Amino acid sequence: MLDLQGEQPEVDDTFVVRMKAARACDLCRRKRRRCEPLPKQSVCKQCLQGKQECTWVLPISETRHKRRTNVQNSPGEDSDSPQSSKRPRHPLMRHDSPAILGGSLLSMAASISPPKPSFGYALSETKLRGPTTITHMMHSTSTFPTELLEAHDKKHRTYTEMQEHAGDAIIRVSSLDLNDTFHPSSPNLREIDSVSRLPTPVYMEPALIERLIRFYFDVHAPHFPVVSKDVFISSVPLSPVLVYAMVGISAMTLSSRAPKGTLEAVQTNMSALRRAEDFLNRSTLHEIQGHLLFALTMEMEQGSVGSTVWNSLGLAIRQAQELGLHREMASDDQIDHVETRRNVWGGLIVADRWISAFYGLPMMIDLSDCDRIFPKDEGFRSLIELSILLGRVVKMCYTPTGIINVKDEQAQALANEIQSWLFALPPTLSCVNHSPEYAPVSAGLLNLCYVAVQFFFVRPFMRLSHTADTLSFAITVADWQALAARARYGILWSEHHLDQLQAWSFSLYCLFICCLILYHTYYRSRRPDDLAVILKGRDIMGKIHHPDCHARTKIAEVISLLIDAATNPREDAAIKRTSINPTRGVQLRKREPNLRWRADTNSFAGDPDVETGEKPVPSHLVASPAADAPSTPIYSGDPQPYPIPVNVNPSMHGLAAATNLYEPVITFPDTATDSSQHSQRSTESGMPPLIRER
Repeated sequence: MLDLQGEQPEVDDTFVVRMKAARACDLCRRKRRRCEPLPKQSVCKQCLQGKQECTWVLPISETRHKRRTNVQNSPGEDSDSPQSSKRPRHPLMRHDSPAILGGSLLSMAASISPPKPSFGYALSETKLRGPTTITHMMHSTSTFPTELLEAHDKKHRTYTEMQEHAGDAIIRVSSLDLNDTFHPSSPNLREIDSVSRLPTPVYMEPALIERLIRFYFDVHAPHFPVVSKDVFISSVPLSPVLVYAMVGISAMTLSSRAPKGTLEAVQTNMSALRRAEDFLNRSTLHEIQGHLLFALTMEMEQGSVGSTVWNSLGLAIRQAQELGLHREMASDDQIDHVETRRNVWGGLIVADRWISAFYGLPMMIDLSDCDRIFPKDEGFRSLIELSILLGRVVKMCYTPTGIINVKDEQAQALANEIQSWLFALPPTLSCVNHSPEYAPVSAGLLNLCYVAVQFFFVRPFMRLSHTADTLSFAITVADWQALAARARYGILWSEHHLDQLQAWSFSLYCLFICCLILYHTYYRSRRPDDLAVILKGRDIMGKIHHPDCHARTKIAEVISLLIDAATNPREDAAIKRTSINPTRGVQLRKREPNLRWRADTNSFAGDPDVETGEKPVPSHLVASPAADAPSTPIYSGDPQPYPIPVNVNPSMHGLAAATNLYEPVITFPDTATDSSQHSQRSTESGMPPLIRER
C-alpha cells in the first residue's frame, strides 16, 4: 500500500513556473523571440543573460514608437545605470508647453544621459583665423611690441603661421587633443565637458524667464528687430532655441540684474538642446531667429572653442535660404510676417559680415543670389547697408590676394560710397550736434560700426610704416584726424550706453578698433587726451566684465595690452620688427621712419628717409607750410546724394559716387552742452531726409 504518511517526492528548488508577460520587451520584440520575465524582477531571462536593458515592465506608451538609444551597441555604457534607460525630450520641445509670457513654464530639468567617450580623440583640429581678426590686427601693428602678446597667444592657443610671401601670415588656433594632456595647449576640464559630455538641463524659474524676455524686448529688440514681440507672444509652441537666446542676451546684460549663474544655465541648456534635438532635420523661422541671436552675441557658447557660434550662423543662413528668406516673393502672407522675414534676412546679412570679419573667415551670403527688400526700420536698414559695405571692403582688401589686383580707381570708388553712406544718414541717425551722453542709441551704434569699416578700408593705405608697390592711393592727415575724432566719440558714447555693448558682439569688436585707432594716434602725437580716452575704453570693459563671457574677456585683455604699450613706450630701435603684413600686397618697411606729429604744421616732422628701393613716405604726410601738396583735403560743398537702395542686391539699383573722398574734420559738441541742442540736425550738410521705399 501506498504510505500516505511517507515523504513526498523531492522537488528541485530551482524550478520556477514560467510567467506570462503582458507584453514583450522591445529587445525581444525586435529579435522576434519569446520574452520570459523573471519573477519579482524587472528584467526578462534573455535580457539578463545578455546584460541588456529590459522594458517589459514599462508602459508601451513610454517605449514603443519612441526614439531609442542604441545602448546594446555601446561597449562602454553601463546598462544598469538609471540614466541610460531613456533620453526624454527637452521640456521646452513638447507641444504642450505653455507660452512663457503667459506666466507658467514646465520644469526644464530633464534626465539626459551623458555619452562616455570610449576612445581618445581631438576636441577640435587646428583652426584658421584671417587678417581681420583681433589677433592678426595686433600682430600686424608695426608700432606695437609683439612680445607683449606672447602670454595672451599662449592662453588662447593662437600662433602665427608665415606664408611664402615675406611678411604675410595667417593666425592658427591649435587643436585640442585629449590624449596629449601635458601639452601647453591641452584642454581644460570645462572644454572637455563642453564637447564630450551631454549636459543635464538646468531648471530656471518661469518668473525669471518672463522678466528677462520682457527686458530683451524693452532694451535690445528696438535696435535689432529680428524678433517681433507680437509674433513671439502669439507663437505656440515656443521655440526653446529662441527663448534661451533672448534670455541669454538679457542675462549677459548687467543692468538686467539676472541672478548669478543665469548665463551659465542658459549656456548649459543651449548645449543640451543642440545634442538632444535634431535641428538639421527641420527649418523653422523661430529656430532661425534663435540661431541668429545665439551667433551674434558670441557669448552663449559653452566653453571658449568658438566653433558653435560659426556653425550656428551657417545653419541659420542655410535654413533661411531653404525657406526663401533671401527672395522677395508675392504672397498672401500678412504684412507683419513679411516684414519679419525681411528683418531676419537683414539680421543674417549683418551677422554674416561682422562675424566673418571677427573670425577672418569667408562670408557665406552672396548678395547676387538675393533680391530681398530692405526692412522699414531706418536704423536697422542703415546698419544693413553699412554691413554690406564692410563685406565689399573685406572682399577688396583682405582676400588671399590682398590689394595686389586692386586699382586706384576701385579704391577711390569704394571710398566715395562709404562717405556717401555717411552723409546720407538722417538727422535721427547722425552723431553730429549730439554729445556722446545724449546721442541716440542707433546713431552711436552706427558711428561705432562706421569707424570699424573705415579703419578696415584705410588700413592698407597707411604709408608711414607700410608701403604698397601697386597703388598710389593713400590717406591724408585730415582723413586720419576725422577717423580718430569719430573713434574718440565712439568710446565716449560707449561709456554711457553699456547695454548695447553687452548684447551684440560687433559693438565690442568696434570698440576695440576705436582703441586701436587712438593707440596709433597717441604713438605719433603723445597727446595725453588720446591716452585718457584709451583708458576709458579699459574702464568700460571693467564695468561690463562677466565671468561667463569669453569674447568680452579676450577683448578686455587686448585693450589692456594696448594701454601697457602706450604707457611704457619704447624707442623705435628697441621694438622688434616682427610685425606681419596687414594684408597681401602691403609690406612692412625695413626701417621705421623717425616721424613725430607736430600740431603747429598739422603734419609729421623728423626724418622721413626710408631704405633704398622702398617707396618714400607721401609728401602730404610730411608737408611743410611751403609745400605744394596740401596737408588737408579741400572740401568744397556737399557730396552727391546717396542713392537710397531698395534692394540688398547692389546689382539691382544704380550707385553714384560722392564728389569728395573723405569727410571734413568734424567737432563734436562738448558733453556740458545743453541737451536741447542735441536733437537738432546740423544744417551744414544740407542732405535731404532718407527716403524709404514703403
